[in-house]
Amino acid sequence: MTGSAAEADDLVQDTLLRAYNSFDRLRPDSQVKPWLLRILHNSYVSTWRRRKREKALFQPGIAEEKAPWVVPHQVGRSPEEGVHDLGDEVVHALDELPPAYLSCVLLVDLQERSYKEAAELLGRPLGTVMSRLFRGRRILQDKLDDYARREGYLQSAA
Repeated sequence: MTGSAAEADDLVQDTLLRAYNSFDRLRPDSQVKPWLLRILHNSYVSTWRRRKREKALFQPGIAEEKAPWVVPHQVGRSPEEGVHDLGDEVVHALDELPPAYLSCVLLVDLQERSYKEAAELLGRPLGTVMSRLFRGRRILQDKLDDYARREGYLQSAA
């Protein structure tokens, strides 16, 4: 699957680690070999997809053509950076978000940070970040509904 012995070794090690961490979820009547093969396959697919996304982000022009709203993840960026790449309507809607929701939306949706990373950066519990992100997205969805329909992202209700 990987085409490389070193990558195959890493994949097997990752599979065994994931299996060990979730061994308590293995049902007593299940067979171990198919379970391990499913974990192996899912790990490979996840890695392949992640590499594909990363590759697209580092090739100039390709990421912008496919998704002009994607802001690449950069370690040293502040949450506010990257907002200027968005349309005026989106920037205006973001400006109207309460600061607690705005920081979560910027970190997770624009900088593509994980929930865990955002929670660590904000010094908040993971559940709080997830809740604020949900509410912030809901507010943005309400504010940008007409804009999304006008731009063709959503179909008008029949």
